[in-house]
Amino acid sequence: TAEQHEAFMSLPADHLVWVSEVMKWSAECRYYVREGKLLGYGRYDDGPDDWPEPPIDFVQQVIDVYESQNLNTPIAYSLDIGMLDWGEPALVEVNDAWALGFYKGTLSDKDYIEMLYDRWQQLISTR
Repeated sequence: TAEQHEAFMSLPADHLVWVSEVMKWSAECRYYVREGKLLGYGRYDDGPDDWPEPPIDFVQQVIDVYESQNLNTPIAYSLDIGMLDWGEPALVEVNDAWALGFYKGTLSDKDYIEMLYDRWQQLISTR
């Protein structure tokens, strides 16, 4: 938008900006994780149902790396992982459970509520 362009152009010349190539995604899924365990997942893209989803071993690798490399890993979070149009899986983003959207059919209501509860408890007990 014009507003975003104006905001970008008003940044100081020495302001660091990260830029990447344009990525084209096919299938994209949200994976719900609590205490390092995958609770459920679901696709949320508009692509055909027969497009391949990210391999579960790749998802587990992302969980393992995130949990082991991040000293402040939230107790509950989601991973959005997709398939690039050339067939390679990649992490799109990590979402903290305190502000996590719930996609119908991805996991039980109970698991979702427990994720939110556990994360809020973690936030209010950490000072």
